[in-house]
Amino acid sequence: MIRTLQDYAGQTAARLNRIWPREEQPRAAYTWGKAAWARERKRAARSLRAGSSFRRRCLAQERRTDRRSAWLLSPGSKPDPIENQRGLFYPAAAGPSVSYPEDIEEQLLEAVKGLRRERLNELLTVFTKRAAEGARSLSSMDRLDEVRFAYVRLTMQCISYAQSLGVCSIRFEAARGTLLAQIIRLPNQDDLGAWLMDTVLHPVLDVLASKSDSRRQQLTSQMIRMVHEEFDTDLSIEICARRLHYNANYLSSVFKKAAHISFTGYLAGYRHRAAKYWLKVSGMTVKQIAERLRYNNSQNFIRSFRKQEGMTPGQYKQSGDTR
Repeated sequence: MIRTLQDYAGQTAARLNRIWPREEQPRAAYTWGKAAWARERKRAARSLRAGSSFRRRCLAQERRTDRRSAWLLSPGSKPDPIENQRGLFYPAAAGPSVSYPEDIEEQLLEAVKGLRRERLNELLTVFTKRAAEGARSLSSMDRLDEVRFAYVRLTMQCISYAQSLGVCSIRFEAARGTLLAQIIRLPNQDDLGAWLMDTVLHPVLDVLASKSDSRRQQLTSQMIRMVHEEFDTDLSIEICARRLHYNANYLSSVFKKAAHISFTGYLAGYRHRAAKYWLKVSGMTVKQIAERLRYNNSQNFIRSFRKQEGMTPGQYKQSGDTR
């Protein structure tokens, strides 16, 4: 008896119920089922017992399969309601329970958010191993299929997560069918992690890194503007963090990476330049300048000024130095 594409697609759909969005299952079932059916057909066709009648029926079935699959995999296609009623896409019977490493998936998504490429490579190795261990009771071919299914789910999760972080959805929507076909064609489970990294994660990380650099520059510019406008107030990194709704330690790190100087150092340097300007062009006393620049007392101001200029504020005011 010849097993048809529908037989393989129905068998596959039981697994898809666990890992694939419902609206995507028809395409996935036919794509994956076609691959499994094609492997079986080739094995049967090579058999010495396969006569010419059998081969003709295989070819006819293949032509029908190609037409049906081409329609199902086209954008906007809908599942046949009659076939749906037969339970082809959403069968009630579930396949064997296979463990999916959800904890590793969560760590992978966190690594994507943190742009940690080396950590992603490590986690993908663990993910492949765990997915294979979860299907160890199956045959080698079925175990490879289960690992592929796990990577289908992980790929879709990575794409959805990237879209939630602002990566343009157009980048992936048109390629969903292609991505699935690529996963099916990979010959062994060790290639899956490298494929996901090269095809999906590296492009996502590049986009996120670009967005992150742009955001860091924007935050740094906002903090510099605060320094220029409020250097004579009790401005601090904590105040900036509250206004910008970020963690103070994170902002401090962002500022140092972008400006190549700490926020405290930049603020102190700007206040020092302001002090030199006031000493030359204003009639303020050293004590008034110290108070204006939020020093606890004039002695601290004098000590800080001497450390940087090699002279006291009074000596600088009389020196005629215009640096």
